[in-house]
Amino acid sequence: MHDDYGSSGPNILAIVSLVAGGLALLSTLCCCIPFVSMLEMFILPLLVLVGLITGGLGMAQANRTGEGKPLAIGGILLSLGAGLIGLLMTVFGMGAAALNVMMNL
Repeated sequence: MHDDYGSSGPNILAIVSLVAGGLALLSTLCCCIPFVSMLEMFILPLLVLVGLITGGLGMAQANRTGEGKPLAIGGILLSLGAGLIGLLMTVFGMGAAALNVMMNL
């Protein structure tokens, strides 16, 4: 039992943001595995959104309580990085597929 009633505890939203951002980045790096690459197009946007939303909320909570700001920033950066990598992989993948179709005409 805690005797310190002034402590607000860990910033759960910042931790969730960091975990979601890390998982999103990991899913972009596992794109060559057949089953994972099929699930990536559904999981990656969800993880990026969860990471960004909980990171923003975690930052707001960190401004109030003073705990977890580096975790929230890390979660936001990981989520943005994973989203950017996923977007680039999608754009270049579609471009390569279109070029392949055009070359076969």
